Amino acid sequence: MQYEIIQPNNETAVTLAEAKKHMRITDTEQDDMILLYIRTAENFILRRRNLALKPTQFKVTIDKDITGEAVLPICPVISIDGGYTFTSGQPSKIIGNISAGTTLTVTAGFNQIPFDLKAAVLLYTSERYWNREANSAAKLHQIELGFIDLINHYGWTT
Repeated sequence: MQYEIIQPNNETAVTLAEAKKHMRITDTEQDDMILLYIRTAENFILRRRNLALKPTQFKVTIDKDITGEAVLPICPVISIDGGYTFTSGQPSKIIGNISAGTTLTVTAGFNQIPFDLKAAVLLYTSERYWNREANSAAKLHQIELGFIDLINHYGWTT
């Protein structure tokens, strides 16, 4: 199954004010850069863990017939248009008999983002902001491990 975002959620997982407070930044000169890193963290989590942080609408195309249940490519599912039965866990599953080629409109994400995922976004944002140019592969790897450790408890990988 493939998915694409059809209605993005323009809110961020953490606010600009939260990120700036975390990084102890008071001026506004770099606000655009900080927002870029917040969105980059969210996108990384979506692509790496198939996990939508904020309620977002996706188009999911069924690529082969489903008989019984199948794992959806995005989680946690809030709703699926058309009355389909689903589980909202991680991973989320669709239940029933569904033909290949069927297109679903799926809303997925957290109504309240867990604190450790917010912390992951703050960590990623801060590290990318303060270390824009990796000065060593070991340092970059260390940053990634802390971030990955926080997000690995959520979502799933293909």
